[in-house]
Amino acid sequence: MRIEITESAAMQEPERSEQVLTEMRALGIHVSLDDFGTGHSSLAQLSRFPIQGLKIDRTLVAALPDDRKNAIIASTVAALCSDLGLDLVGEGVESAAQAAFLLAHGCRQMQGYLFSPPVDAATVEPMLRREGHVAWAQWPQLVR
Repeated sequence: MRIEITESAAMQEPERSEQVLTEMRALGIHVSLDDFGTGHSSLAQLSRFPIQGLKIDRTLVAALPDDRKNAIIASTVAALCSDLGLDLVGEGVESAAQAAFLLAHGCRQMQGYLFSPPVDAATVEPMLRREGHVAWAQWPQLVR
């Protein structure tokens, strides 16, 4: 099971968040911090929280790869995740250039309109059965 908590929600009561996230992890729940980079994050808090992943916010992804500052931030977050052993999800990926940038920086999980618009459970189930992965058919052209 996987659960996401927004960075801003976790930072409202960091001590309580740490306790709850520790309990969730003990139950085998994979916890990711959503909207990373948009709230009042503290890297010290990040090291305290028992999380397994981060979702880089769509506002950072939107300007990739052309905006130099966002590219530096995104690549730094990717390196941070790699060094800490955290999964990284790129959120709001809309172009092959964005996906290629994220792939080049070690991000192997992405979501966004490049792959599919939001769909309900009844729609996604046949997609998963047909393709094994919702957007698997698009990966070969991104990796080239």
